[in-house]
Amino acid sequence: MFVKDLMTRKVFTLRADQKALEAHEIMDWAHVRHVPVVDGEDHVLGLVNRQDLLRAALARISSRANLGPDQQLALIPLDAIWERHVRTVSPEATVRDAARLMRAEKLSCLPVVEGGRLVGILTDHDMLKALEASAELELVSVERVSPGTVSPGTAGRS
Repeated sequence: MFVKDLMTRKVFTLRADQKALEAHEIMDWAHVRHVPVVDGEDHVLGLVNRQDLLRAALARISSRANLGPDQQLALIPLDAIWERHVRTVSPEATVRDAARLMRAEKLSCLPVVEGGRLVGILTDHDMLKALEASAELELVSVERVSPGTVSPGTAGRS
């Protein structure tokens, strides 16, 4: 299975000149945890996640205690908080290779880039959905075998 088979193709993005509040609004509205920052040609410049927003808001609380959370986020430029060293993956990469990279580097997502442009995003949620679907397929193949003939590790083998 390839990354292109699992990735989310409709990716919400931000531009470098936007504020942290806009990232927060997109994340809340779209129910996503990661938003790539791109230039006008969809080249990935960075990535903003919920943890970045929380860290930025907490850093501002002590200096601007009279402002609410949204007002504080409205003052923070994205380029002050986004992660600039973003690992990406090709849509032609295998899911196994992407999973290894995500696990090894403790990443919860990988922007998917083709020809230098963002074409999707692969998240840990996408991986879990694939694992769940795989487990359901294994269960179906085990149920098709008559009782008493299946032992651990032999389901689906001929």
